[in-house]
Amino acid sequence: MATLYCEDEEYISSLAIEPGRVQTIDVRGEKQNWQHIRLVLKSGARELVFASEFKEDLNLRIEDVLAREVKEAASLSKAVLDIQAVADAYVLCRSPRDEVKTLVTHLDELGEGRRARILFEPFEPSFELSAENNGGSFRIELFVDAGNVETGICRWDALGIRFFTATPQLKRFTEALKTEFSC
Repeated sequence: MATLYCEDEEYISSLAIEPGRVQTIDVRGEKQNWQHIRLVLKSGARELVFASEFKEDLNLRIEDVLAREVKEAASLSKAVLDIQAVADAYVLCRSPRDEVKTLVTHLDELGEGRRARILFEPFEPSFELSAENNGGSFRIELFVDAGNVETGICRWDALGIRFFTATPQLKRFTEALKTEFSC
C-alpha cells in the first residue's frame, strides 16, 4: 500500500492508496479500464477506510444499456444503476487516460521543485488531493467525497486529513505508487 507519512514523528498521520482490481466498461465502442482503490486515512490511533465493492460480473456496454426497454420506471432505474457501476465506486481511470500516471508525474514535479502546488481529483470524483510546497516541507490535504460514491451526487462536505510532510516521504510515496500501480 502506497503510504504518505507526515513529518511529525510524535503524532503520526498518513494517507494510503491501495490498488484493487480493474473493471472494464465499454462506452460507445471505447474500452475504459477503472481500477478500484482503497483509501486509508490515519491520524494517531484513528483510522478511516474508504473502499467500494468490485462488481465481478460487470463488463458494461453503453449500447446494451441504452437498447434496453425503459418504458417502466423499474427498467429506467436499472439502466441508471448499470451506468453508475463505476461512478458509485472509489476508482481511478487507467485507460484511455491513466490518472495514476498523471498523479505520479505531478508528485515527481512537486518533489523536484518544478511545481509549487498540485490539485488532483479523479474523473469519477471520490476524493481530492492537494499538495503545496511550503518552504522546505509540503502541506498535504486529502478529502474524501464519500457522498458522491454513496449517492452519485458530488458534494462539498467531506472527511479528510491534512498534515505536513518532507521530501523523502513524498518521494517514497511516489515510488510506491509507481510500483504498486505499475506506472
